[in-house]
Amino acid sequence: MLPNDEAYKIEQLALLFDEVDVELNRIRETLFSISEDVTVQPDPSVRANFINTIRQLKQEEDKNTGSSFVSQSNNLIQPSETARVVAMSQKKASRSFFAAASIILMIVSIGTAIYLFNRTNKTEAQLANVHNNLDSIKRYNSQQQQQLQNYTHTLLVIQDPSYKKMELLAVPGKPAAIVQIYWHKNSHEVYVSNVSLPTVPSGKQYQLWAIVKGVPVSGGMLNDTGKAVQKMKTFTDADAFAITLENKGGSPTPTMEQMYVFSKVS
Repeated sequence: MLPNDEAYKIEQLALLFDEVDVELNRIRETLFSISEDVTVQPDPSVRANFINTIRQLKQEEDKNTGSSFVSQSNNLIQPSETARVVAMSQKKASRSFFAAASIILMIVSIGTAIYLFNRTNKTEAQLANVHNNLDSIKRYNSQQQQQLQNYTHTLLVIQDPSYKKMELLAVPGKPAAIVQIYWHKNSHEVYVSNVSLPTVPSGKQYQLWAIVKGVPVSGGMLNDTGKAVQKMKTFTDADAFAITLENKGGSPTPTMEQMYVFSKVS
């Protein structure tokens, strides 16, 4: 039997070198084979061969790695120092792992932030587009509601027998056109419906005139209401009605050469 410290060294060397492990197994097999006869002692050459093998391995290791074998042997002899080195390596590995994980987490966070930023911008643009569309729909709906009210009112006016209906016809030299006048007999309200006046040029506007005792009096400016009736100024008395084309906003007196339609009150 070897002393405990030498046995520990041999076991550690067997872990490092296959040759030592093979030799150690051969010795164990030899010991096992002779264990049945306790009176037979192992051949002294066995121990000598084993020692020689260890020495040869040590010499070869010293040639290849210099003092590395001694360092490894010292580490084997001092398990506490080995444990300390392993612990330090584990700490370095842990720090490297956490550093790499932090970098990966930072990259993922940046990528996620960019993705969310782009997605937020896209969503905001889509919402803005939706709001614009809703505003357009509201404006269109408001216009349609107003137009519906105008046509409803027009229907009430033209069907009311209290209104005197007149047609203003084109004067000589002007395009064919018709304008309808609805003049209430009692309230004296006047409504105009542009049936077929020519399209208004830019910067121009049609103006209604009532001829009262031979004097033209402005009845107001015609707006683009289509064929719906438009309420004008009230006249209690008039001999005729006419429409001229004036500068936008109107004129205090009619431009006679720009008169388009005319009709006397019968």
